[in-house]
Amino acid sequence: MKKFIRLFVLALILSPAMTIAQTEQGKIMVGLSSRLGIPYYTETMMSDIFTVGFVTIKSKSDADDFDEPEPDHITSINMLPRVGFFVIDGLAVGLDISLANMVYKDGTDDDKSIQTAYGVGPFVRYYFPVEKVKPFVEANSSFGAINYKYEYSDSNMEDSDYKYGLFLLGGGAGVAIPIGKRATFDMMAGYNSLTFKE
Repeated sequence: MKKFIRLFVLALILSPAMTIAQTEQGKIMVGLSSRLGIPYYTETMMSDIFTVGFVTIKSKSDADDFDEPEPDHITSINMLPRVGFFVIDGLAVGLDISLANMVYKDGTDDDKSIQTAYGVGPFVRYYFPVEKVKPFVEANSSFGAINYKYEYSDSNMEDSDYKYGLFLLGGGAGVAIPIGKRATFDMMAGYNSLTFKE
């Protein structure tokens, strides 16, 4: 877990940097990105695993017999490295790798729920031929697996472990803002569909 956190911090530092300021045919693009979001937890699963977020949930009540428990904590981190090749001017095709980890810790009884996901898949991105800020459109997909692990503090409860296949399909539009001759800061808004299969 410590290695994952170190890699994540490195990803945040380097995430805006992509060697795509030059989008001519034959060039290579390399990138590392992350998505910001608010992870949340339901009785059956945690959601929005492919985001970065830190959440604390406190329970309060005015009832006389209410004993305020320790807060629940949700920590979610992810890294999305990619490499691509410009097959023609402005059009890059390549490969995405998705790595994510989300941990929910129940403040009441110290039960823990852990999700770990990984995937790999192709992407295609087209940059419109504009001089300064480069608008782009992108489509991507990913195939992989997600592992759910439940660790109970009660010795009478048996820990459980489940594994599912996952398929991610997405796309969006954005802009690449140059921050030097070889790097850009990219911002993209899009849509992702995430499907789990037992």
